Amino acid sequence: MTADVMTDAQLNNYVQARSDTEQAQGAEMFMGRPDRWFADPHWLCGNGHVSVRYLKSEQRGDLCLACLRPVRLTFPEDVERTSVADEVDEAQ
Repeated sequence: MTADVMTDAQLNNYVQARSDTEQAQGAEMFMGRPDRWFADPHWLCGNGHVSVRYLKSEQRGDLCLACLRPVRLTFPEDVERTSVADEVDEAQ
């Protein structure tokens, strides 16, 4: 098993910081996220995988297809990475 790149709390903070930045720049929002994120949805997990697809689970919620970690809606330009710890620290 691989080590987590981000905890679930760090994942939430990372995505929320990006959302807050766009909101401060005047982006139209829907359900607490910028509208444009829903036009081209991408999903990010704590292991750094970014995908346009995810597994919908009734027991565990929305999961990454690569590692089965929880996913969050993220911005369309987000890219898959192996380490986002520095970005998380900068966003906080």
